[in-house]
Amino acid sequence: MGIGKAAVYKHIPEYFPDNVGSVGGLVGTLGGLGGFFLPPLFSYSKAWSGFPTSTFFVLFLLTLGCAAWMQLTILRMHEKQAPQISRDIDDATPYETTVHTTATTGERA
Repeated sequence: MGIGKAAVYKHIPEYFPDNVGSVGGLVGTLGGLGGFFLPPLFSYSKAWSGFPTSTFFVLFLLTLGCAAWMQLTILRMHEKQAPQISRDIDDATPYETTVHTTATTGERA
């Protein structure tokens, strides 16, 4: 748990250099709210589904939502600060590779 917190707080000054205090407070608040709302949510998911392992599905959905939110936030920041670089990073066209073969056997040279 401590490693995750350190990783989050390490990235705040890199991504939000002008708002370190407010973003740090927001991260702490969201962590506190997670500690308050997740246990009842886990018990509701268990009561609804009947499976104790349904809490892992709740965590999966939460993680998936956070990852999508983080991806969109970072992409918007890249597009705002360096539009040309962000287009180069997001370009997924593969480079062409040339394979040389011999004319008689068709084997690779």
